[in-house]
Amino acid sequence: MINVETLELSKENIQPLKQGRKAGQLGLALQAQTNSEIQQQILKERYNYELLIRMYEGDDPLQPRYDYVAWIEQTFPKHGPETNLIPLLEDTIATYKDDPRYTNDERFIKLIIKYIETQLNRLEIYQLVYGQGIGTKCAYFYKAWAEELDLEQDYKRANNVFQLGLANGAQPKELLEQAQMLFQLSVGRKMLSGVPTAPSRRINNGLLEETSERCVLGKLKKNVGSVRPAQGPAGTLAQSRTLQPPKSNASQPVYQVDALVCVPRVGEPSSTTPFQKSEATHKENMMKAGTWNKGYNKKHHHTPHVTVPHTPSTPSFRSEYTYYVPIL
Repeated sequence: MINVETLELSKENIQPLKQGRKAGQLGLALQAQTNSEIQQQILKERYNYELLIRMYEGDDPLQPRYDYVAWIEQTFPKHGPETNLIPLLEDTIATYKDDPRYTNDERFIKLIIKYIETQLNRLEIYQLVYGQGIGTKCAYFYKAWAEELDLEQDYKRANNVFQLGLANGAQPKELLEQAQMLFQLSVGRKMLSGVPTAPSRRINNGLLEETSERCVLGKLKKNVGSVRPAQGPAGTLAQSRTLQPPKSNASQPVYQVDALVCVPRVGEPSSTTPFQKSEATHKENMMKAGTWNKGYNKKHHHTPHVTVPHTPSTPSFRSEYTYYVPIL
C-alpha cells in the first residue's frame, strides 16, 4: 500500500513512464528509502537479474536484458545515475546492433528508443540508426521518430516518416496507421485553433533544454543562439521527396530526400556514430584534470602528479557489482 504522504513528498522526483507504473513496485521503491529490509530485497533482485545476464546460455540473450531494463525503470522512479540504466542500454545496443536476429526485433528497437530519449541529438541518432538499416521494419521505430519531429513542430517531416514506415511495410501496420491518424488530427486541431509555432522545450531527467537549429549529420549553424523567438508566419513547410528504405546493413545508397530526413553516403564517415558512450558524447563539456595552483612558483610546495584510472561506462556484470538503493 502506497503511503500518500510519502508519495506527495516524492512525486516531483518520480519520472513518468509511457507504459505507466505498477502501484506495488512504486510503493516498494518509496518504502526502500527508510526500510532496510526492502533495500536488501531490491539488492538481491538486482543481483539475480545481473547473474542471469552473465550466465544465460539460451537462444535469446536479449530477453534477460530487456527484463532487467523494465525492472530498473519500475524500481528506481527517479531514473538517476544510481540506476546504471544508460550504461546498460549502451552495452546492450553495442552488443546486439550487428546481430541479424534483433535488427527489427520490437524489444531491441524499444531499448534503442529508450537510449535515444536520454540524448540531446535525438533526430541525428534516428537518422543514423535508419541509415544502418536497424528498425526499418518495426513500426515502433517510425512512431517514435515521427513523435520526436512532432515535438519539434516539424509536422511535414513527421508525416513523411509515418509514410516511410508504411512504405517499408513496418509492422504492426495498424499501430503505425493509428499513430499517423492521431497525429494528423492533432495537427489539424492546432491549425484550427491557431496555436503558434515556437522553439520546443523539453524536460529530460530534470534538464530543461532549448531546441537549437541543427542540420542533421552536420554542425550547428554559426552565430545562432540556442534560444530564439519564433519569427515569421507559422505553418510554411517545404515539400520533401518520397523517402526510400535502405537495402541492407552493410552499404547504403544515396537518397535524395529532404534535408532533415536522409541517410549517409556510402563510405563517408559521419561526424558521429549512433551509439556513442555517454562520456564520449559529452567530452567537450568535461575538463581535464590538472594542478589547481598552476603557475604558483613557490619551490617547497610541489604537487606530485596523480594518474586517475579510467572508469568504463558500460557495466561489466561482475559478481562484486556495487549496488545502489533508490534515493528519491
